[in-house]
Amino acid sequence: MNYIRIARLIGIPLSVVTIIAFILYFGINNVLDSILLLSPYYIVFFIIALLFHIASQVFWGFRIYFLTYGRGKPVGLRNAIRAVIASLFASTITPGYVGGEPIRIKKLVDYGLNVGEATAITVGERGFDAIFFGFFFFILILDGFLYSSLRLYLIAGGIVILGFFAIILLSIGGKKHLNRFVGRIYSLISKFSGRNHNQKKIEDEVENYSRVMKELFSKDPAIFILALASTFLLWSVDFYVPIILILGFGIHPDILYIILIQIVLVLISLAPLTPGASGIMEILMIATFTSVVGARLILIFVIMWRFITFYFNIIFGSFYLHWVLKEKPNKS
Repeated sequence: MNYIRIARLIGIPLSVVTIIAFILYFGINNVLDSILLLSPYYIVFFIIALLFHIASQVFWGFRIYFLTYGRGKPVGLRNAIRAVIASLFASTITPGYVGGEPIRIKKLVDYGLNVGEATAITVGERGFDAIFFGFFFFILILDGFLYSSLRLYLIAGGIVILGFFAIILLSIGGKKHLNRFVGRIYSLISKFSGRNHNQKKIEDEVENYSRVMKELFSKDPAIFILALASTFLLWSVDFYVPIILILGFGIHPDILYIILIQIVLVLISLAPLTPGASGIMEILMIATFTSVVGARLILIFVIMWRFITFYFNIIFGSFYLHWVLKEKPNKS
């Protein structure tokens, strides 16, 4: 399995090298000085913050479970969480997190859905994210963020949100266009691979995809509300990670400000600029959080936050991907 080998040989070294480069860039002495400023009990805050991040993945699993339940093909909460964790590595190291979708689709197919249904649920999740971030994007506009130094990044994130909405609308009402688009893709694949694909089967999967997308957002209000609530919880819990880390410094931040800043950062990370918005995110975190935690603590804060929300995904995701790709499809 080439996927397993890539996960093992690239995942952990990539995270280690990135962390070391980050420490060397800002200076080992500065990082050590920041560590010495911490309370001996700070490890408790760090662990709680990490658990909050893990909890967000669980709520993500709940969202997948509810969406599959609405289809009448519940994969089970355990399998839904497995699908999420299996996609962590690929989503973290790809721009816009797009690498995680194919793995979640594969796992949902393993757990009993057909390709069209699994694709619709995975893409539909982006629709729920778009609703959540679209709401807060509107709040950020009212709050004057479009006139701040982050306006270009915020606009880029807004374009991504509009792109998500466009994909959802096209998926629901543009079946003919989807058939034509997918047909052309498979024609190119057939041309270069020398293998002919079953056109009828492709059209059936596009039909399944379009039908399920429509049902996700219009058929069952209860499932829609549960999926939206899961979306709210998975992001909200993750947004408390830096708040907990800051509280460990003995600082009581403006919670709403911290959440709004993170929404801006997530919108930036959704734009396909660099893998996981690496480099860009670190710079913006320092620029936006120095006024909150102070110059002496900002380095250790950024390293810990990025470890929990980025490097942990690479390390844990690569180990889990190695294991999950070897397991046999489980329909239960």
